[in-house]
Amino acid sequence: MEEIVEAAITSTGAAQKPKGEMLDVFRRDDPNFDKFQKWYCEIANTKFKDENDELKQLKEEACRPENAEKKRPNQSTKTMCESYDVAAKKYEKLTEDQKVISAGKRYALTMYSTTFANKFNADLRKDVYVKIMISGKFDQYRVFNALLLQALQSLQKPLKTTFLFRGLTDLFTLPDNKSFFFKTFTSTTPDSTVANKFISLSGRPGTRLQFNVTEAKDLVGAEIIIFSEFSKENEVLLSPFNEFKLDRQDKSTLFMSYPKDQYFRNYKC
Repeated sequence: MEEIVEAAITSTGAAQKPKGEMLDVFRRDDPNFDKFQKWYCEIANTKFKDENDELKQLKEEACRPENAEKKRPNQSTKTMCESYDVAAKKYEKLTEDQKVISAGKRYALTMYSTTFANKFNADLRKDVYVKIMISGKFDQYRVFNALLLQALQSLQKPLKTTFLFRGLTDLFTLPDNKSFFFKTFTSTTPDSTVANKFISLSGRPGTRLQFNVTEAKDLVGAEIIIFSEFSKENEVLLSPFNEFKLDRQDKSTLFMSYPKDQYFRNYKC
């Protein structure tokens, strides 16, 4: 049974807002919004000859020096090249009926489920938006980004759940009743207990994101359980540029919904 989380109410009857930093999201009124949309569409429309070409380009990108070298000898986060090897081993174990998308797209999903995703998303948040504003380009993960986007588009179908959850290890807040877009791919789960485990990792108060996806018939995202290194997390991976709206927030939970009036889905790439 799905858990419906209620806001914590103070003795005055008002919901307590979390005391934390602003969640790093992208707003529709950002002056560079069109530039980012153009970059997103160019990435999403990257062409490959066939799945062999996908794998060839993905491996070349994953194992070039800047993506294959560890920053320090005892680094626990997998490099992109190491995550490619994980995906190759995972692919060998898939049955024919599980190979529902091309090999490059399957590899990309498995690579994202490893600890490499931490570096990938950190690099996107740190570099991509600055570089796009300056030059309109950010190519370090171009092939991987394209295959990941295309994989989610290929697997996209209406979700069978009402709520998705994500656990964050710090306290965050958002302005009320404002639409926003996540800057990176976003891992979620229909299992609130999984989200709670992520919150507890730091040993300090964190934030739970609760997404109401009742209206999300065209949400760009998909279940990636069969491709994931951590299948028990029941991961639903969401693409960047899905629009959400904050409905309300309490001291530890941000309650969000998928607006009926979607803007980006009408944007023509």
